[in-house]
Amino acid sequence: MWAQLQVLGTQLSAVEDTLTGYVGQDPVRELLGNGSVGALFARALSWGATAMAAAAGLVLVIVTGIYLAIRPAVYREGFIKLFPIEWHDRIGATLDDNNSALRLWLGAQLMAMAIVGPIVGAIPVLLVALGQSWELALWALALVNRHPTA
Repeated sequence: MWAQLQVLGTQLSAVEDTLTGYVGQDPVRELLGNGSVGALFARALSWGATAMAAAAGLVLVIVTGIYLAIRPAVYREGFIKLFPIEWHDRIGATLDDNNSALRLWLGAQLMAMAIVGPIVGAIPVLLVALGQSWELALWALALVNRHPTA
């Protein structure tokens, strides 16, 4: 990735040199340096760099996740081997504890989403119905609580 960014930087320098050769150095520096077009170009370049960094980070996370998911034992054992031999048992136990804690946390998050999601979705419906009448609010509550049969 860094090699590609270096190639991109080299190519952009070549484009700048070519543009400077066609137009002359002073107009190009004036256009890109002090004017509103230069500020716009700098802002677009900054946003582009941020977007590229975010995309590269996303790709890195996805690829790393896939590699770790395919054969996690290999990476676990490799990580443990980074430490002194007398620590291996303790590091392995810590990784096992982290694994179980992460599984429990993920399960709790899924339960929270399943429970809280419908409640949050029902609140606006009930508030609008309550603004009309109590009877309509009760009908809306019954409608929100209705579970579709599949």
